Amino acid sequence: MAAQCCLNGRIEEAIGYAEPGRLAIVSGQYDPVSFGYEAFLMNGYLLAGQPERCIDWCREVLARDPGTDPPYARLLLAQLVSIDNPDEAKATSDELLRIADAFRNPHAACMALFGYGFVHTNDRQDLAYRTLRRGLKIAQDSGNRQYESHFALGLSRLAVTQGDPIDALDFLTVAIRIHHDSGSFAFLLLPLASLGALFERLGLTGLAATVFGFAATPFALASLPEIGIAVSRVRNALGGEAYSSLAHVGEAMSHSEAVAYAFEQIDLARAELLQADTSQ
Repeated sequence: MAAQCCLNGRIEEAIGYAEPGRLAIVSGQYDPVSFGYEAFLMNGYLLAGQPERCIDWCREVLARDPGTDPPYARLLLAQLVSIDNPDEAKATSDELLRIADAFRNPHAACMALFGYGFVHTNDRQDLAYRTLRRGLKIAQDSGNRQYESHFALGLSRLAVTQGDPIDALDFLTVAIRIHHDSGSFAFLLLPLASLGALFERLGLTGLAATVFGFAATPFALASLPEIGIAVSRVRNALGGEAYSSLAHVGEAMSHSEAVAYAFEQIDLARAELLQADTSQ
């Protein structure tokens, strides 16, 4: 239930299930949870912008049975400590790469490869891009649309430096569509917020402000460090009053309206980029 509430964006309910779920797991009265997915229990706190509870729980999951290889717990921990504790993130990501090579289960391999690529998005971009590309193929070949969307988001963050902005727009289109079509409204915020950051890099500050009004939530800011930086740049470029006015437009949108707006602006931005390429 906690996982379902997280996916649907019901944050308070997810938090309400977290502690009873933790107590049930540590009681030892129930079968083990596969792949370390018990780490998902605390994701309600992550959505609320309180990642510390998730970090502590992931460490507890890993310490409880150090002989196992729970890829989801390692993935989540590597993501959450990548900024404040890069040494721990690197050590955890090295384990994830080993898991990806050892596991025959494609879902476990996807989790491990995504975690490794995420951690090294800033410091080893070539390697991160290749790793996420490898994971994307596994996800697509195995029909895993959940991780297809995650890899598409991860690749979009690297596409501007390793590919081009049109690749980034295409990857974000995939991620947004999958999350929206599946009703994963909480995680839909991540590719939308990343789209706002891409618009900022392209100089489309007004579009970025509107998208940020909908998607720059505490969860997005905690999950993707570049979002907060992009928001500050957009606010400085536009001025506080203009930024607030445009952000308010985005804040008032429903999920469907925000997705429709995003797709419309992606099409326009792609057309302008293609036109610029042909005129050079």
